[in-house]
Amino acid sequence: MAFSQSSRLGRVCVAPELCDLALASDETWTTMQNPAGQDYDFFATIRMRDKLIGWAIIFTPLLAMLLLLKLCYRPEPIEPRYVYGCYASNVAPRILIDERLISFDNSRLSPTSYEVRAEKQGYSIYMKANIILDRTTGGQFAFVTSPYGTSLPLLPEHYSEPRYLRHLSEFSGKFYVFSRQADEVVYSRMTPKGACLTQPNAR
Repeated sequence: MAFSQSSRLGRVCVAPELCDLALASDETWTTMQNPAGQDYDFFATIRMRDKLIGWAIIFTPLLAMLLLLKLCYRPEPIEPRYVYGCYASNVAPRILIDERLISFDNSRLSPTSYEVRAEKQGYSIYMKANIILDRTTGGQFAFVTSPYGTSLPLLPEHYSEPRYLRHLSEFSGKFYVFSRQADEVVYSRMTPKGACLTQPNAR
């Protein structure tokens, strides 16, 4: 009695006729799974037009949703008046922010314009000039030119992280700026009005 084993399902044949039938079935199965000696690709039988339609059905709603979010989401209107005033630090020159300009005390740099930005988290003042604090002698800092602009993150009241600031009306009157050496210099508002540069006390 002849015994043979089919490769697909591990069958054991007890007759040559059955073995031949099982072998033919296995060959047919292998051809279906691996046509022309290649791995079977379901998408190979789909026309390009149908593929494009399918991808469009999948991605069109996602793109439409992203577009609606971009069009509908608007940052809260910003009123710069919330940041007007004189700001002082123990280790850096005073800063005066008015309706149009930011001025620095004891600095040879010209005043610079600015804008108040709604960031992803909180708000910040962005100076439209390449200026940065640089460490000098005695642990003090001075404003110098830089390849990059400087951002002043605004701090909300009772917090030390600007991401908690939801509206400029919650501004605590403090912001910080990183120096060229990565020192964090905190500024506090002395008064919301009046000139303060080169004066011992703000008016």
